[in-house]
Amino acid sequence: MNAAILTWLDDYMHRKLGEEKRRLCAALDGVVVEIGSGTGANMRYFEPGTRLVAVEPGASMHRLLRE
Repeated sequence: MNAAILTWLDDYMHRKLGEEKRRLCAALDGVVVEIGSGTGANMRYFEPGTRLVAVEPGASMHRLLRE
């Protein structure tokens, strides 16, 4: 259920907070460890070449996170 809700909210959150997330993530360099990665909604904001270590304990999120 959480994965479905997060997927449904993704477009709204991107429109609402996308520019701020892009600005914050632009300052990241090298390896990023994201705890509670959910469905991977923040991946679009990381600069090309950023190495991501995604930690997500919720098994229902794993398929969407891999995609």
